[in-house]
Amino acid sequence: MELKNLNRRQFIQTGLMTLGAVTSGLVRPPSILSLSRPDLTVAHGSDPYKATVKAINLLGGIERFVTPGKNVLLFPNIISPSPPEFAINTNPDVVKAVAELCVKAGGNVQVYHHHDPGYAKVLGIQDGVASVGARMVHMPSSEEAADRYIEVPVPMGRILNRIKVADLVLKADVFINMPIAKHHAGSELTMTMKNLMGVVSDARSYHYLGLHDCIADGATAIRSDLVVMDATRILLSNGPSGPGETKVVNEVIASTDPVAVDAYGASLFKKDVRDVPFITQAYKQRLGEMRLNLLTVERTDA
Repeated sequence: MELKNLNRRQFIQTGLMTLGAVTSGLVRPPSILSLSRPDLTVAHGSDPYKATVKAINLLGGIERFVTPGKNVLLFPNIISPSPPEFAINTNPDVVKAVAELCVKAGGNVQVYHHHDPGYAKVLGIQDGVASVGARMVHMPSSEEAADRYIEVPVPMGRILNRIKVADLVLKADVFINMPIAKHHAGSELTMTMKNLMGVVSDARSYHYLGLHDCIADGATAIRSDLVVMDATRILLSNGPSGPGETKVVNEVIASTDPVAVDAYGASLFKKDVRDVPFITQAYKQRLGEMRLNLLTVERTDA
């Protein structure tokens, strides 16, 4: 079986990511490696849609990731009907912007949600993505549809050996993780890697097995082709569901490196990465770079 013919599920199940980690020291999707592009981009502006477009364009454009005919899955954080002022869900305009860019690039775009399907409607996300030619797709819980979660190995797991991942993620040609930066009572912060718990069948087990280690372990098995993080308004307390204190930051961050995004996100909360153990653990597991001073970070105004 040739590498170029593998889909995401086959790629994960064959364990080739482990080989990539050993040979390169840092696992990244092979199609997007480039020494000439920035490692992380930050777009600042009061318009979330424009900031999102600017951040992705600065990273090399959506065409770097999406080509005509590719099945694209977006995974925003949608856990409540609370509007953007509460900084609990990924901003609807951020979701719409990414969906529209992917559709214009020729992708077949779906937006994953796994909580109450009504939340996306109330927030305007459902209508927003529909207006640009994408569609919402609801993933039932493992209790409702156990066969929709497929067991895959955890290549570099310290606690986890195997996890069950939503089939929508495994079938996607391009998986774009779209968290919001916010406080979390259990893991200190929830951003890129923590957001991936939403595509696992029994994420509750992470809490008693060792939350930070499991977050890092899970991220070795569930790889995002692109991360677009909403930091237009961040939740400073009482996360992840709020309500709590919020802060307007007016930033959207884009990268292929989940560790770098989370390390940058931690800085928005005035936290050292050592205060967020899953970031340091993921760095030790060679999932990415947490030392921002070693990265090429490019900024722009939207």
